[in-house]
Amino acid sequence: MKQKNLGNGGPISADMSVLICSYFTLFLSNLFLPPSAICPAGWASFAGSCYWMTETVKNWHDAEAHCNSEQGHLASFHSQEELSFLTGELIHYGINTQSWVGLNDINVEGQFVYTDGTPADFLLWAPNQPDNYQNNEDCVHLRGMNHHEAGKLNDDFCTSTMEYICKKENRLMVILGKI
Repeated sequence: MKQKNLGNGGPISADMSVLICSYFTLFLSNLFLPPSAICPAGWASFAGSCYWMTETVKNWHDAEAHCNSEQGHLASFHSQEELSFLTGELIHYGINTQSWVGLNDINVEGQFVYTDGTPADFLLWAPNQPDNYQNNEDCVHLRGMNHHEAGKLNDDFCTSTMEYICKKENRLMVILGKI
């Protein structure tokens, strides 16, 4: 491996110089690229992720399969800020009913996990939820703006059809991950 001299700073490897240039490029890209350059057309950008709200209705499994086909998953969220962003986007797109998210307890009843593998660390359930009604509610939706408990989670039958929210990493985060 060749070494380059940084003047008074000492030698630096070629790999390190590529890494430094990559981070510098990423920094400049974040300063000058609009969110539309980071996320595909029709997707909204927030905190390093891209979100797609759809008025198309699918059951939970088909919704997750569609998100997978877009290199994503049904949405996960991990803070009040992220949840507020999602509910704001639902209002913006005029989606007033409930929307599937990636949270589920399909494998083990009562152990909720996200399809993207991230921890279920921020759960804002509607009152008396989850209730596993008829011992068969394993998939979770976010209640929409037409509900008095808007922005809260509710477990539901995975076979129910409703709108859904997909989430994936933005393009710059994917590029950074390859460095």
